[in-house]
Amino acid sequence: MIDIYTEIRKRYGNVRRARGYYLYTEKNVRLLDLWLDGGKAILGRRTGQANLVCKQFLDKGLIGFLPTKADVQLRRALEALLPDYPVIRWYETQDKAERIAGSVLQAGQNGTAQPLPVWRPFLDLALASDSQEPIADGIMLVTPAYPVPCGIIAAGSRFEERLPPSDVLFPPLAYSLARAFFDLKHKMDEFRMEDGQRSGAAGRSARVSHTIVKKRQAALNRKAEAERLIPGVWTQKGWYLFPHIPEAEYPALFLQALDAHVLISPEYGTPSILPDCESYAELIRFLKLRNA
Repeated sequence: MIDIYTEIRKRYGNVRRARGYYLYTEKNVRLLDLWLDGGKAILGRRTGQANLVCKQFLDKGLIGFLPTKADVQLRRALEALLPDYPVIRWYETQDKAERIAGSVLQAGQNGTAQPLPVWRPFLDLALASDSQEPIADGIMLVTPAYPVPCGIIAAGSRFEERLPPSDVLFPPLAYSLARAFFDLKHKMDEFRMEDGQRSGAAGRSARVSHTIVKKRQAALNRKAEAERLIPGVWTQKGWYLFPHIPEAEYPALFLQALDAHVLISPEYGTPSILPDCESYAELIRFLKLRNA
């Protein structure tokens, strides 16, 4: 994995604030963030209610490992988001969740090593893993919707007895993660409705401010321009960009993108993300140079 801390600092200094899908550095450079903590910040930064509920928990002094409503809320959020996966577990680190899921999956395959499916939002649930293998009634890692160190497993009912009990998580982070998952489900539902109602767009436009409609259309046009250039580097699946260049060439691609003020995934095996934002100027400029 590329050392993103060193590479960002030596070019632009520290990141002093983040907003939406942009990072603002000490040298007054704006970076378009397509990394988003590996998808843990897929809704953007400083969006939704997750940061607020974390602050509320801290303000109440709930900073110890005490019984709170955080774990109940986290389970409710995950059950609402993944209703076909009744077995939910969370563990204190991503590595621990991967080890447990890998062990259970390998045991179910007579010792044969199998790649771990990873659920990512805004992909078809039936084909939500990076390998695009069906995961119905299976076991998968769930990408957290908030930048927390924990790992989450969702599985079919046949795995109930084979997965150890969940760990106790730091309550403010657990509650923030729950709120982020609720926000994520709301956003995903909005996108499904938008896709299903495109045929009625003209009727809706009459009820929406003309300025809002124009602004949204302009953003879609810019996104479409970026998407026309993406196949030169990535294979796009929903919001996700999987590199199809040789892995040995990927570090150079990362550095070229960063020099162009675009932060992509520092890991070849983890996709970058094309978020739903208002401007893709940095990405379009980089891809035009790359494809020239």
